[in-house]
Amino acid sequence: MKIQQIEKIDEGRYTIWSPTCECGSEFSLEISGEQLFSFHQGGLVHNVLPTTSPEDRERFLSGLCSTCWADLFGAEEE
Repeated sequence: MKIQQIEKIDEGRYTIWSPTCECGSEFSLEISGEQLFSFHQGGLVHNVLPTTSPEDRERFLSGLCSTCWADLFGAEEE
C-alpha cells in the first residue's frame, strides 16, 4: 500500500492521498487513526480499507485510476 500524503483532520481522523495517476488524477479519502496505524504496521490494503471499493483500493496499490487500468490491461470481463 502506498500513501503519497497524510493530513491530520482532527484527533483520530486523517485524510490520505494515493499516488497521482498517470492521467494526473488524484484520489483521497478519510481514515481513522486505527487504520493509519495498521498501514504503518504493514497491513494489507484490503484489511486497512475493508469498506473501500476495489477500484479505490487499487489507487493505493498501483496509483492507477480505473480508466487508466482498463487502458493498460483491458476492461474486466463479466
